Amino acid sequence: MKFTTESTAKYCVTRPKRVIGIWLGLLVISVAIIGSMCESAITSESEFLRNQPDSVIAERLLEERVTGPSEGTEELLIVRSATLTVDDPAFRDRVETLYNSVVEAGSEVVNGQPIITSATASRAVLFSGITVILALLGMLLVPAHIYFSLGLGAILAALMAILAALTLLPAILGVAGDRVNTWRLRGLSRNSNTTGGFWDRLTNAVLARPIVWLTATAGLLILLAIPALDLKTGSAGVETFSRDLRVVQGFDILVKDFSAGLVGSMVIVVDSPTADTAEVRAGVERPQALLAKDPIFSPSEYQVNDAGNIGVLRVPVNAPSNEVGFETVRNLRNNLIPQADIPADVYVGGGSAGGVDFINIGNTWLPIVLVFVLSLSFALLCVVFRSIVVPIKAIAMNLLAVGATYGLIVAVFQKGIGADLLGFTQVDSIDSWIPLFLFTVLFGLSMDYHVVLLSRIRERYDHTGNSDESVAFGLRTTAGMITGAAVIMVAVFGGFALADLPMFEQMGFGLAVAVLIDATIVRSILVPSTMKLLGARNWYLSGWLSWLPELNIERREPATSLTASKE
Repeated sequence: MKFTTESTAKYCVTRPKRVIGIWLGLLVISVAIIGSMCESAITSESEFLRNQPDSVIAERLLEERVTGPSEGTEELLIVRSATLTVDDPAFRDRVETLYNSVVEAGSEVVNGQPIITSATASRAVLFSGITVILALLGMLLVPAHIYFSLGLGAILAALMAILAALTLLPAILGVAGDRVNTWRLRGLSRNSNTTGGFWDRLTNAVLARPIVWLTATAGLLILLAIPALDLKTGSAGVETFSRDLRVVQGFDILVKDFSAGLVGSMVIVVDSPTADTAEVRAGVERPQALLAKDPIFSPSEYQVNDAGNIGVLRVPVNAPSNEVGFETVRNLRNNLIPQADIPADVYVGGGSAGGVDFINIGNTWLPIVLVFVLSLSFALLCVVFRSIVVPIKAIAMNLLAVGATYGLIVAVFQKGIGADLLGFTQVDSIDSWIPLFLFTVLFGLSMDYHVVLLSRIRERYDHTGNSDESVAFGLRTTAGMITGAAVIMVAVFGGFALADLPMFEQMGFGLAVAVLIDATIVRSILVPSTMKLLGARNWYLSGWLSWLPELNIERREPATSLTASKE
């Protein structure tokens, strides 16, 4: 049996109960897996995969030669009273009671000392889904758990959506039959082939003056993208969180009554068999003396393990924000430590150092992922549409949309333009994982729309040979589907933008804006204007690429009457 999207759809339509039963079984299994394994699999740690930055090496050396393996995490509980002092019996009883209740929770909680459907539609779904997966594959290249997890999760979700569209949807339609249209909403349904609608009128207006529309919209997107030149990546610190959060209130108490440095420090690890010699100690004292002059650092002491093969300089940091800690780490690595000329391997670790390494990974891999995704997308579109013009245009337009999205994110969140009006938090920098994540997701969604739209246009062009009419037909017949999908996604992404955490505000706003730009400006103006200007040249394929396989997404076939079997 030959497995194609057509044969799969026919099988599912004629055996709907079997297919629906399989999906229900998969649903039950997935719910069971989520209930038993999800909690233990969720983590807030930003772990690295294949690479070993300084912060990871420093932490590993400390575990191997000084502290031993780390067992869990430490949490800080703050007990505060407006009337009692720490020496009052009632206060001490309260602390002891709190500690005992935590201990009773078990060893896994605390460890240590107390501390405060049609066949053609199926092919379109398959290839548009593949474009999304190809874009998301870029995140799997980045050697950090957060990117790998986000990418793998999104790819699995896309695969399930494709399988559901190719199997479950035909099965449900097979069961419903003509009853699927029983409760049609009057006034909202429209024949997609009917001319004269809004999208048809807009397309005709664009086709009448393609140069004007193309220049205006491309110029607008470039203008919106300009702020992206000032994009600065970092990590949102606790100072950007809502003051209503208990963790923020606890941090404010530490800053006011103790020292912010009590909850964070930089660790300078000296890896050398002569870590306890006078020469090494003298080298360590040079950056140590410079740090002592800065009021954000607390006094530090250089310590050597019993074996004398590793030295540790812990420097408590009273930094008012993450950015200050990041700049300090960069200054240590790039200036102070090299200038000290310490005769040993020196690594800077700690929370701020890990943040710097994570930011560096995102900045380093973004261009690599960009080239990887663009190359795969170009190759797929060349094969699907047998044209080198279509993929070049698609990539250029999608990059314009992504650039405009980056620019709007920088303008709103980093520069604060309209942030108060929209209820967003202005920050000094955009979270480092946002640009790479947005690029892969947005590019995948944009290419998804593009494949669906262009497949309709190409189908009509092959049938009529009329370029203008084919563009109008493609936009007219896909307008409802793409617009509806865009509205749903904007609503979902807008929900993320309502969160109190800046990183989710940035993600939700960026995704929602990008979908709006792509589903309106790109689809309704850039695509028809460029198609009009190029005409038949849109489908140009160089002779030396004639060996490419031919995959007609919208291949026309004789109609087949399908009747659901009674199982």
